[in-house]
Amino acid sequence: MKNINKNSNNLNCYIKLLPLLIFISIFSIYPSFYAINLSFKEYKLVLPPPYGYVGFSNYLNLFKDSYFIQSFFNTIWFAIACVLFVTILGFFTAILLNNTFRGVNILRTAIFLPWTVPYVTTGILWKLFFMSGWGYLTKIINTFGLLEAGTSIAWLSNDFVAKFAIVLAQVWHEFPLATIFFLSGLQTIPEELYEAIDLESRSVFHKLRFITIPLLKPVFAIVIILNTILAITTFDVVYVITGGGPAGKTSLLSYYAHSKAFRFLDFGEGSAISMVLTAVTIIVVIIVFKITAERNQMGETN
Repeated sequence: MKNINKNSNNLNCYIKLLPLLIFISIFSIYPSFYAINLSFKEYKLVLPPPYGYVGFSNYLNLFKDSYFIQSFFNTIWFAIACVLFVTILGFFTAILLNNTFRGVNILRTAIFLPWTVPYVTTGILWKLFFMSGWGYLTKIINTFGLLEAGTSIAWLSNDFVAKFAIVLAQVWHEFPLATIFFLSGLQTIPEELYEAIDLESRSVFHKLRFITIPLLKPVFAIVIILNTILAITTFDVVYVITGGGPAGKTSLLSYYAHSKAFRFLDFGEGSAISMVLTAVTIIVVIIVFKITAERNQMGETN
């Protein structure tokens, strides 16, 4: 009788999960397998069908493509820069907001607002800031009389400024969430630990080194892994602000995959780039996860 009831309960659970499984299959699993299938085809809409299989030719062609190689390394430096600045800025902002002072609750709410803004809107805001001629940056500089009236500077035509712009936009959008993670972690640290170190007349640096940072290692791991994924797969910010320019200096793998598929109508190589991007994301996350896990274990051992 118990077995019958157990089987009946299991069947009810499977029935309840069935709509979710169907939804995931339609909108996640099927598109993924379809993209994998496309990556092995010569699927160019500029050519007449049928579109046959070409094996690994699309993947091999990518490594002969200088623009792909440039986009690959752009993705790496962009991810490193964004993760570094988001983590540092989020951490020290959380330390500031963990104090009690007048208006701290309002400041906490205000800090979180950039994260609620859609990526496309974020791109538009920073595009307006760096826009040549009437952009906010030009207006600010003109206010201090550093430029002659009517002078127009094409900020985003400069390699360094264009790279700085997309990193700034990404960091501005993502650091509030990192701040919330760190702030939540800080509020779980017992105050007695800080009081004990105060008795030894230790500096703020010692508090950070021996209490705050070691106890927040799991939070650091979450923030680093999450922002690594977000940075590697970023598309909207680059698409809106720079369009991959100048001369491909800010083109990321996600942007190049989109361009290949929807500008050049080569869905075969576009899908291949997407698969490479997925593989890079998985490999980087595994590496970051292992590094952070090993450091956490070393910290616990010490």
